[in-house]
Amino acid sequence: MNSLRKNAEIFTQYTNKELRYPSDKYGTEHFKKAMAEINTLNYRLPLPLLLLITDKRPALLEKITLRLKNFLFRYVTIGGFKISSADQVIKNSMEALNASKSDEEIISAITHTDVEDERFIERFKAASFSDNSTAKYILCKIEENKETSIGKIINLPQVNLEHILPVDASKWNFLKGDSELNDRFLIERYTYSIGNMTILEQSINKKIKNDIFTKKIGYFEKSSLLVTKSIHENYQNSSVVDWTAEQIDKRTNEFAMLAKTIWPL
Repeated sequence: MNSLRKNAEIFTQYTNKELRYPSDKYGTEHFKKAMAEINTLNYRLPLPLLLLITDKRPALLEKITLRLKNFLFRYVTIGGFKISSADQVIKNSMEALNASKSDEEIISAITHTDVEDERFIERFKAASFSDNSTAKYILCKIEENKETSIGKIINLPQVNLEHILPVDASKWNFLKGDSELNDRFLIERYTYSIGNMTILEQSINKKIKNDIFTKKIGYFEKSSLLVTKSIHENYQNSSVVDWTAEQIDKRTNEFAMLAKTIWPL
């Protein structure tokens, strides 16, 4: 009975949907921070592994949860694989634990060739983020990991996702002429590229709506978010006069390299 009660308490803790990103309220509790991100991304929790770890090697819980979060982000969110196909990876880690393998072997069992850095970076670059909540989470994580933003907490409900080239691009007259983005397929592809997205304070975002780039750029300067302010800085320090496929690709590539370190394996 005591064992059942203990497992019930652990189950309740692990499935607590109030654990959501951003996770500043969890302080140094890295396990809860990881769980908050796992919940935010709506991953089905590998509860059998977490319960086994808690029972047999509780000191490993924090590291294993961080590993799971990063693995699932690479494999499911960016790789596009169904979460059910990760079951064998979870079983491999459980088998290592049951065989009394080392901590390192248990953790390293959570991997797959499809999440290695090179494939992850290429898939991140090619990914289309039509789900606004996922794109906003990624951009907030990138903002948090900017060198001068370390320790900054993004209040997720108070920032909006901004498509620089908007979904409704009817005001963007240059798209109607001889442009690298005048093909409907290319417009859709680039609209949902992470390099075409940024986060903005709600008070600023509601003012710009679907305006053209040269009007938006002044509002980007007013943002306190570095991931957004940097768009204006790059505009000021270069010969860029409009928002093009080249600019979107460049920013996407920069984010892909950051992602490798933000979600490491």
